Amino acid sequence: MQVRVMMILEIDPEDYPVPVDESLEDEIYDLINDTIYDTDGVKISKIKVIQDDK
Repeated sequence: MQVRVMMILEIDPEDYPVPVDESLEDEIYDLINDTIYDTDGVKISKIKVIQDDK
């Protein structure tokens, strides 16, 4: 069984420690991967993180 999940995360730089280069793609990838990794019976097939600076 496959489940597709699409999320849009709003990051508040006042609350979340944003790196100096302001690139969050690797950090968000690791955050999602680490959170789901420990869930029994769930395997991540693909993660795609795109940062849009608005």
